[in-house]
Amino acid sequence: AGIVGLIIVCLFLVAYYRFLGLVAVLGLSLYGVFLFALIKLIPITMTLPGIAGLILTIGVAADSNIVIFERIKEEVRAGRSLGSAVAAGYRKGIATIIDANVITLITAFILFALATANVKGFAFTLGVGTIASLFTAVVFTQAFLGLFGRARFIRSPAALGASPEQRVRWHFDFSRLSKYFFSLSGCILLVGALGFATKQLNLGIDFEGGSRITVGLQQQANVDDVRTTVESAGIDTPEITEASNAQLGTNVFQIDSKASPEEVQSVQPALQSEYGIVENGFNATTVGATFGEQVARSAVYAIVFSLLVICGYVAFRFEPKYAVPVIIAVIHDILIAGGVYSLTGREVTSGTVAAFLTILGYSLYDTVIVFDRIRENVPRLPRATFSQIVNRSMSEVLTRSLITGLSSVFLVSVLYVFGGTTLQDFAFAMMIGLLSGTYSSIFIASPVLTHWKE
Repeated sequence: AGIVGLIIVCLFLVAYYRFLGLVAVLGLSLYGVFLFALIKLIPITMTLPGIAGLILTIGVAADSNIVIFERIKEEVRAGRSLGSAVAAGYRKGIATIIDANVITLITAFILFALATANVKGFAFTLGVGTIASLFTAVVFTQAFLGLFGRARFIRSPAALGASPEQRVRWHFDFSRLSKYFFSLSGCILLVGALGFATKQLNLGIDFEGGSRITVGLQQQANVDDVRTTVESAGIDTPEITEASNAQLGTNVFQIDSKASPEEVQSVQPALQSEYGIVENGFNATTVGATFGEQVARSAVYAIVFSLLVICGYVAFRFEPKYAVPVIIAVIHDILIAGGVYSLTGREVTSGTVAAFLTILGYSLYDTVIVFDRIRENVPRLPRATFSQIVNRSMSEVLTRSLITGLSSVFLVSVLYVFGGTTLQDFAFAMMIGLLSGTYSSIFIASPVLTHWKE
């Protein structure tokens, strides 16, 4: 997943940014070397959620380059030479990148401090990866562009993807059409609320406690056959589903129940005598109800504490009024993700909690970058109304938001395809969060800020 995702993102960056994309690819390669060195030096024990965190930091590293490159392209189109465009692009982009990355680091730190073991691995690798990506995006790419900035082959704006015909212009009144965006979000949230009311969330054993058995059988059987055998072994009301696991063959079942570890021990001999079990084909996991409560409590604490700390940071870096739309956008994204989970009936695990908290970080990351451009344009447009400033700012950053969202979707899609059963729920939650996070930062947070300010 990591290799395929990295290749897709690199090809996309080169196709869109030309020479700047090639610089970004070299920066990502150096980032990979740094990250591998840190993993060996610290050392970091790699878990599946940890690997997912590393793959997501590829998106963070790519986005830092995208923010600066869009700035450089703006300066080139304004008629500056490449050298002065690079200097101005980095000078204007660095504050935005630091603000956005600090948000990600806050989320990772709180996750690490408050969450359970699986999520800790994810949070730690996300934090380390973010620091490494910040270094390579700001230091290495600037040095490289400074070194080759006078070369003839990049004097043409077309070589940087900055020629007039390559420019995407947006003419869209975000503020005037905000009532339609609010109505659309209201409808989506209403459907999600109905899902919560009727189906609720399908909480996994991480939260409710119980046992999960994954077993590969030698003889062909169906769900009813396995249920009869498991119930005869003393397990009450087991939930049995067919599962896919290439290592265990084509006849694999997942058995969830409230059974104790002692009761689970009777299942293996019953299935063995009835159908036969493939070699190393029986795996049982048991979680106590107390541990499940602890997971749920730590997740709630992590979400609430993250929101409070990030609101304080946004109020400090911008102004207090900017913190209100940030909270509304984040709650909007978490409710949408929860509603989708409720309607689809997908299981909520500790990995899903990590995904929800990453959604929080991504949504904030995007919103902060949009707000940073609004803050920059306020003194530059003294006679404009606040809605006009927001529309201008949104038109300037919309391309960056879409490109960042697209590169992150590439990574999460690859994670969903190659990540196996363990990470598919995580990738599914991330996909929903990326889509809703990109949407809310553009069509919810900024219009809310406009109404709040005006």
